[in-house]
Amino acid sequence: MSLNLTKQRLTSSKARIDKFIDQNIMIWATELILLPGQTNIAASISPKASSGLKLEKTGFMKVDLVWDFKGPEGQPIDFY
Repeated sequence: MSLNLTKQRLTSSKARIDKFIDQNIMIWATELILLPGQTNIAASISPKASSGLKLEKTGFMKVDLVWDFKGPEGQPIDFY
């Protein structure tokens, strides 16, 4: 009986933790990934290039860092 109750509590705790992470992942990713990345790109390439760096929430607890930098005529620019 107590083992089943413990298992239910742990399952409930994991679900609450996962939900908390999912609700806050964009804030954390912005602070820890996006802003430092934009600062580094602005310092090494150009401030305009840093504006192309963005975050996209792609699923449950998933975030993609996307760099969509376009040239003066709208052509995509890649740096190797």
